[in-house]
Amino acid sequence: MQKWQYAIADYDGGFIDARSDFPEAPTNRDVLEFLRQAGSKGWELCGTLPSPTAQADLQSAMILALVFKRPL
Repeated sequence: MQKWQYAIADYDGGFIDARSDFPEAPTNRDVLEFLRQAGSKGWELCGTLPSPTAQADLQSAMILALVFKRPL
């Protein structure tokens, strides 16, 4: 059975910020460059959801949590 490693980054509509639990986090906050760097390190974007760390106001409601995975 395949085992996976997961990591989360927050996307605010313009830039991405990797959370502290994202090992080997890409260094660029630009969306496309972040995704390229993550992909080159084996990370695959596997889902999005509203960020659980966002505050309950309209602007924060636009923050998404990007869920990545890669084989262990």
